[in-house]
Order: sequence, then structure tokens, then C-alpha cells
Amino acid sequence: MSTRLDLPPTLAGLHAALTRGEFSVAEALAEQHRRCAENDLRWHACVPGTLRDVGGGIDARADPTALRPLAGAFLLHKDVFDVAGRRPGCGALPDAHAARDTASVTAPVLRALAAAGAAYGGALTLAQYACGATAENPAHACPVNPLDADAMVGGSSSGSAVAVAGDLCYASLGTDTAGSVRIPAASCGLVGLKTTAGALPAAGVMPLAASLDSVGVLARNSADARRVFAAAASLDETVDTADAGAPMRIVSAYEDDALDTDIGDALEAFEAALARGLAPGVTLQRAAESARIDADRRERWSRSAQTILHAQAARVHAPRLRERGIDALPAPMQGVVLPGIALPGAWVAAAHRARAPALADVLRECFGDADALLCPALPVALPDRDVVHTDGPRFSVHALLALHRHTAWVNYVGLPAIVFPIGADRRGRPVSAQLIGRPFRELQLLALLGRLEAAGIASSSLWPARAASGVTAGACAPVSSSFVAPRERPAPRLQD
Repeated sequence: MSTRLDLPPTLAGLHAALTRGEFSVAEALAEQHRRCAENDLRWHACVPGTLRDVGGGIDARADPTALRPLAGAFLLHKDVFDVAGRRPGCGALPDAHAARDTASVTAPVLRALAAAGAAYGGALTLAQYACGATAENPAHACPVNPLDADAMVGGSSSGSAVAVAGDLCYASLGTDTAGSVRIPAASCGLVGLKTTAGALPAAGVMPLAASLDSVGVLARNSADARRVFAAAASLDETVDTADAGAPMRIVSAYEDDALDTDIGDALEAFEAALARGLAPGVTLQRAAESARIDADRRERWSRSAQTILHAQAARVHAPRLRERGIDALPAPMQGVVLPGIALPGAWVAAAHRARAPALADVLRECFGDADALLCPALPVALPDRDVVHTDGPRFSVHALLALHRHTAWVNYVGLPAIVFPIGADRRGRPVSAQLIGRPFRELQLLALLGRLEAAGIASSSLWPARAASGVTAGACAPVSSSFVAPRERPAPRLQD
């Protein structure tokens, strides 16, 4: 029986251990493959038949001092990326196209990860055709949230979140059209980076709505997310674009009258910690009322995003509809595609025209000279899965729609964003915040989050550690309601 390795919990730790020669790249990959296969029996994140044993052929004599940034990293990704010889399943049941349409080359973003030393381990489940805020998908076994088996897993990059939180892999790529990286990350207590559209190559990636889509990263902390993002973007991740040590400024820009009490309390505690100077070099100010992302702005931009989503998704799926009829699409996709077919072109054109003024509005009025906007990730405490799955006995359409409230407008305006855990609700489930940055300032966002993690007011390890400890059912192990002590509890907020 082979000896099991005690692998470090982060990519930086893995790289350091390999450099010290504690084990070889082949041994690290073999251990990650074993863990992935074992843990997937519990969490159901992998697409059946796609898991790869990649340890064979690795040169055990390779110079450990010349390792590439992602050497020894066994990574799995959302099943929307072309891989040579295999067409992505996109979360759907096999159809007639799959037999005659296979990818001839691997998506450039996966090739970039491979060039940095990462091994492709397989494909991860998702909401069908990357359309959905939850893990609901009748074509696959439902992924289980490693933090709490009763809790929902966000979508559409659901398998990616479960794989990282459940110790199947260190990090994963997903895609985000209206929150599909950030919602899953928030549901599993992870860091979720939504990039600026175009920051990572989209070639060889199944689109949902091309002008809203972006490839993103799910990881356990900011350093791992930075390492993967930089490799995927073919950047030197050692370059600090945030000017190490330079002051960084956050503007609290949200209206909070529609947040669950637990969410509002955790955000207020987080803001109080920043106000007390617990994160050196990071300051916080509250936006003036006219400069906030209030309900009017948010809903207007979200409606425009939805118009574009309907129209572009209809264009993507029109050939499938013509060939096989409406039954070729699952019910959630029918609700997206059919309105897109009927939308007047003038409405779609108007939604596109308003994007540039919306971005200018946010940068001028909301950001000012700040580096990031602070907003909630989810406005509600993480619900049970049967509350947001459409076939659940307690299904609530209001709870489902609330999941996108603070994410969809970000795609429309065209900004990068990162979500990260700041505390827990009264049931021990993660509460996350969202930092929104300027276009193509992903490395700056990650550097800012790194400062918050170092200060202890954003978690870099709590949730993966709980998942690895086997806390999986019903109620989670007791944790404090936030990582920092809240001020006097405020009056209850209005609920959805």
C-alpha cells in the first residue's frame, strides 16, 4: 500500500514543499488524484468518466529549484472548456452533437495553466449550459456542500466550488455571467474572483452571453487565486501592481435595508474593523447617498444585463432549437432562451448602448479615487438547497432570485470583483463580502484581499479546514458570527 502524503493546504505551500524536495511532483499529483477520487464519492463534483490519472510520465528527477509556479498542482475545472479530444458536456445530457463534434485543441486558458506547470485533472459539474444560480441539474448527481450537507451550493460553477472546498483540488476555473463564480464561492466559504471580460481568454469556452461572460477563479485564499489567475493570464504573478505598502482605499457603497440581519451584522462588523485600522494601509469610507449602489441603480443595470443575457443566449442555442425543438433545452434554459427570441432588437441595442455610460457613472460617482467598492456577496443567509431548487418542497422563487441581486449588475457594468468569507450566520454557514475593482485591476483586488486576510478580518483558511475535518451534516461546528467583534447589535433590517 502506497504511503499517503501530508500535502500543504495551499498552492504556495505545495510549491515550497516541492522546492525543498519533500516529495516529487509525481508523488504530489498521485496523492491529489487519490484524494479527488475518494472525496468525490462524498461530494459529487466530478463529471463521471473525466477524472484523469496524470502522474505517469512525470520526471521524478526534475530539478526542484526550477519548478514552474503551478508545478505539482492537480486542477479540475468547470465542464465548459475545450480539451483536445473531448467536447465539454456543459452540464447537459449527451446529445447527438457530442458524437460528431469533439474539440481539436485545448482552450488557451487551460494551455496557459499547463505552461505554468498545472496538470489537468478532469471536468466538474455545473448548472446546465452554465445557466443557474444553484447546483440544480437533473443530468448529474447534485453536488453536496462540504460545509453543510443541507445548504445550497451556488451555480453555475457549482462543481468548482465543491471541489475546492471538499479537497478535490487546490483551485478551479469557472465562468461568471451574472454571479456564477461568486455565488458558488460564497456558498462554500471560498475566494471567488470574477475577472474583467477579456482579462482571461474566452476562446474554447462555451458561452452563455458572450459580452457578459468572464472566466474566473475559485480558490482557498487570495494568494492561491493570484497564482492561478496570473498563470491563466500569462502574467508574472510576482509583480505587485498594487505597489506593496501603498495606501489602499475602500468605499462602502451599498444600501443595506434589504439584507438579512446576519448578513448586515457581519458586514457592519467588517466595516468596524477597517474603521479601527486593523488592516494597516487600508482605509474605509461610506459613500455619500448619491454615490451608492442603491436599489434603483442595481435593478436598472440588472434588468439591462438580463435583456442582453436573453438575447445572446438565444443566439447561442438557436441551432439546437431549430434542430431538436424546445425539449432540447432544460426548463431553466427555456426561460432564458425563449424571451430572447422574442425581444425587440431596439431593446437589446439600448441595453448595450447604456453600458459605457453606466461604467463611467460608477467610476466617477461611486469610486472617486478609491481602489474598490464594498458590497454584499449574497443579501440573504445561505438557504437550504430545497428552498432554491425548483423541485424542492419549500421552493421560493424570491429566495432564488435574491441570489443574483448584488452580482449581475457587476457583469453589465464590466468590472472585476472578488468575494471572500468574513464570518458566519447563526447556523454556522459562511457570510461573504464582495470587493469590486476597476477594470483589469484583478491583481490589485487580490493584493487588497491579501492585506485583509493578513489582518485577520477576512478568512483565508476557516472554511476549507472545517470541510477537511469532516463537518458535513446539518448543523456545522460552532463558530463566531464574524471574524471580528461586532459593535452593538443594530435594529433588525427589513427582510425580503
